[in-house]
Amino acid sequence: MNRRPAFQFYPADWRKDPQLQMCNMATQGTWINIICCMWEAPEEGKLEGSWEDFSRLLGISVTDFKKFYIQANKHKFADVTNCNGFVTIINRRIYNAFLERERAKKGMRATRAKQQNENVTPHSSSSTSSSTSKNNIYSVQFENFWKLFKGRWDKNGGGDYGSYSKGSKAEAFKIWEKLTPNDQQKATSGAEGSAGKYTPDCYRWLREKRWER
Repeated sequence: MNRRPAFQFYPADWRKDPQLQMCNMATQGTWINIICCMWEAPEEGKLEGSWEDFSRLLGISVTDFKKFYIQANKHKFADVTNCNGFVTIINRRIYNAFLERERAKKGMRATRAKQQNENVTPHSSSSTSSSTSKNNIYSVQFENFWKLFKGRWDKNGGGDYGSYSKGSKAEAFKIWEKLTPNDQQKATSGAEGSAGKYTPDCYRWLREKRWER
């Protein structure tokens, strides 16, 4: 259902359209009813269906609707087509306005997605690259994650001393590159709590998305 409570009606379009005024009152009345139905259509300004569908929608007989179709096709006050009994009717002004709004919405969504991506992925201060570290191998974001990730605690010789084992940095980076920016951010947030006896190496930790556990 259309969220807007009303649409603009242009009396001049109605009264001064010679093609429409050539039609009988039954056709004119059916047309204004169709325009109101178009306002609630998924694609504003456009209706599609069989002869029977339009008959039920408008509360008129199939014969009367076919008379309307003949006059609309003859006088061109609307765009009408019939393909094997499947009829399409378009009000040019309403439909073009709908398409323009959809294009504007699509542009806004693309702009917001770009802005969100820029917010998630901070820029590097390096003059050579904004997404990679100084050695041009690992991204800045991955380097930040790698510093925070602890890994498995391994004891040396069974005593109280030991060290953390992260595994292969290169293998871990391959998995990192396959993650979405959102998952990369979550992984970084959970990296500080990744230390433990049963913590796998970084490659497995990323592949299995252990931060979700």
